[in-house]
Amino acid sequence: MAHIGMGQMELRGNIMQGDGVYKTTDGGKTWKSAGLVDTEAIARIRVHPANSDIATKPPTRAAGINRFTWDLRYQGTNTFEGLIMLGARPEQGPLAPSGEYHMRIIVNGAMQTEDLRLSKDPRLAAVSNADMEEQFKLAGPVRDKVSEADQIVIQIREIKKQFKDSAEKARNPDLSAAAERLESKLKAVEEDVYQVRNRSNQDPLNFPIKLNNQLAALARSIETGDARPTDSSYVVFKELTAWLDALKARLDEARKINLVQVNNLLTGQRMEKIEK
Repeated sequence: MAHIGMGQMELRGNIMQGDGVYKTTDGGKTWKSAGLVDTEAIARIRVHPANSDIATKPPTRAAGINRFTWDLRYQGTNTFEGLIMLGARPEQGPLAPSGEYHMRIIVNGAMQTEDLRLSKDPRLAAVSNADMEEQFKLAGPVRDKVSEADQIVIQIREIKKQFKDSAEKARNPDLSAAAERLESKLKAVEEDVYQVRNRSNQDPLNFPIKLNNQLAALARSIETGDARPTDSSYVVFKELTAWLDALKARLDEARKINLVQVNNLLTGQRMEKIEK
């Protein structure tokens, strides 16, 4: 087992930001994310002394006093295996604005609720609560659109996996041809949503980012600094949302026409239909 920290520590202007810690259990053949995705650079990793499978000390839940620190952020976006983005942190949700909140803890069926209040940094004299509320109101919907875009990729890959297995089992020329037409439609949509050629964090420098990365980068831009969003942020969000709607329509068409054709042929072969 081995762990590796991502990101460059050198002090220069063109460093690459990392996306946390990765772990391998097969001698480096495959690597999976082990967390700390919001950390831009990790130069050293300390493995938990009691469990070599833990690269960072987990939250304590033992009897007695425990402490949990909220990072003041809401839930991040949907993600999928192998996701690589440039200038974005899709796992990081919008920053909670000032206001009243309720904290609830449930232990062994017993629930305890406490109230808390988030206040604006007093040093931000030129920034109002209304400014940060506007930032949150836009960051949330952008986050949701990133999730919708990623969900398209997830759905497409699941459909492709299913019809690949079915086509190989059937060995029917008509079914294979229908599956190829469906795959062609799905492939075109997927490649408009996500840069499928990304294999490492360097690849977005060589291949243009696609819709989900553009939306995620917009989300990070909106939350860069303590201020209300710029007018251009709303314009860009509207344009990217229209593009996302068009891609969703193309996916729906492929599912209603091409996928139905494939399923009809599968039924004729007495095989299970592909789930939509």
